[in-house]
Amino acid sequence: MSDYPEFTPTTEQVRSAYAHDPEAEYRDPVGFPAMQRENLRAFDRWLAAHDAEKDATIAELRLELAKQEDSLALARFDTEELHRIRTSVEEPEPSDQVKQLIRDMTDPDDCSFDHNGGCQAHGYLSLQPGEKCPHAEAKELLASWVPVKQEGAESDG
Repeated sequence: MSDYPEFTPTTEQVRSAYAHDPEAEYRDPVGFPAMQRENLRAFDRWLAAHDAEKDATIAELRLELAKQEDSLALARFDTEELHRIRTSVEEPEPSDQVKQLIRDMTDPDDCSFDHNGGCQAHGYLSLQPGEKCPHAEAKELLASWVPVKQEGAESDG
């Protein structure tokens, strides 16, 4: 580590040092002013090229950033739109006739599972782990719907 504090010269300091030839290679008293002017012009050309390259890099980065911001905004819009669509569209409830057909076709007896996980009561012997007997699923659906009139139920009125 250096004993001197960190120092970054300004562009003008670098330009001046470049123009005055700190290496003392050309100390021709007659040609010195011309050489100094040429060095200043050379430095100005270098600085212009450097600035143009830097500005082009900045422009590319800004363009890439704008593209990413557009992508993020679109993704955010898509997510919000998808959520809005999902919350606004509800599954239509089946008609009373469909509910009654499901009720009529569902065995009221409880499932009885064997050691392999198959439902012995309803004949679904090849159920995979995590799979439910269709009769159990039908009972869950029926329980989640508003009850329809049962046979023999008295109506209000």
